Amino acid sequence: MQRGGFAAAADAGAALQASLPATGMGVPFEVPTMTGLCRGEVVGLRWGDVDLARGALWVGQ
Repeated sequence: MQRGGFAAAADAGAALQASLPATGMGVPFEVPTMTGLCRGEVVGLRWGDVDLARGALWVGQ
């Protein structure tokens, strides 16, 4: 991997995150971006896996 790859990814992630509120599609993109979960793990989440009070997710699928 070339040096600076992480910085470029962070810049792209920040740009994506800044544009999401206008689209109404923030959560489906923010969860994997902020947690590092893969698409399959995000799709497998259920409300029972989410603790909003603690700000926690349980991934078991």
